[in-house]
Parts: sequence; C-alpha cells; structure tokens
Amino acid sequence: MAKAPLYDFNTPLRSDHPFLNMRFLMSVVVFASLATTLLLSHRFAARIADGERPVLRVFQVALNAFAVWALSVEAWHGLGPSARQFGLSLVWTAYAGVLILIGIRRDSALVRWQALVLFGFVILKAIAVDLGMLAIGYRIASFFALGAILLGASFLYQRRLFGRSQAKP
Repeated sequence: MAKAPLYDFNTPLRSDHPFLNMRFLMSVVVFASLATTLLLSHRFAARIADGERPVLRVFQVALNAFAVWALSVEAWHGLGPSARQFGLSLVWTAYAGVLILIGIRRDSALVRWQALVLFGFVILKAIAVDLGMLAIGYRIASFFALGAILLGASFLYQRRLFGRSQAKP
C-alpha cells in the first residue's frame, strides 16, 4: 500500500492490461482505507474533539485529491495518446460532478467547494491545454461534456438555493 503514491504517469503498463492492473488495485485499496476512516469518523462525530475536526477536513481534501490523482493516472494509461487530455478532462469533470451531488445531498460546503475548485481546474485546463492539443472531435466532446456538467451543477445549486429561500418564510 505504501508504494501506491510512488507510481506516476511514466510507470509503464503491460499492453494487455490497461485497466485492473496492480496500480489500480493498490489505488482502490488506499482509497477504500481512507474512505472507511472518514466514514467512521462521521459516524462517531460526537466522540471527536473539536480540535480534531480540522484534521478530518484536511483528511477529506487529501482523500479527494488522491482519488483525482489515481483516476487521472488510470485514464492517462488507459487511453491512447490522442485521447489522453480528453480523458483527463472527462475524469475530472465527472468526479467534480459526483462531488457536487454528494455535497448537496449531505449539505457539506467543504465537498461542494472541492467540486467547484476541481471545476475551475477543468475550465483552466480546457482553455490552456485542450484548445491547443486536442483534435477537433475530442475538443468538441470535451467542451460539450464540461458544459453539460456545469449546467447540471448550476441547476442543482439554483434548485437547492431556491428551495431554501422558499422554506424560510
């Protein structure tokens, strides 16, 4: 498990196993361990001292950063050279969309902010990298997927905020 963070984008893979390789399995084990720790800490939140709560928030951010990194490595190695940048944009956008859903469902501002920051990175990447490097088809698909997820996220935010403003009076 300790070797999982040492893998990087240059680690070669056998061509017959682009997914479900040892790196992927180690990432799943590390993510599951971290997620279990967070779930147990939320379950027993009443027993956690106030001074330990910021540590759990940092731990939650680290978990999501690790998940984005691990998914990025798998997308990078699982796709061909022409689709790698598109795959990264798609993975980051999908993960940010999942974070938005979780943040809204659990009413967690921290998770929603993490999703918004990741959306910001995707937008910057789309402008700085995808516009210049991707073929026209991948460029269109990248911006279409990003736009659709951003519209969905803004719809959820508006629905959530509008629902709260009507419930207050």
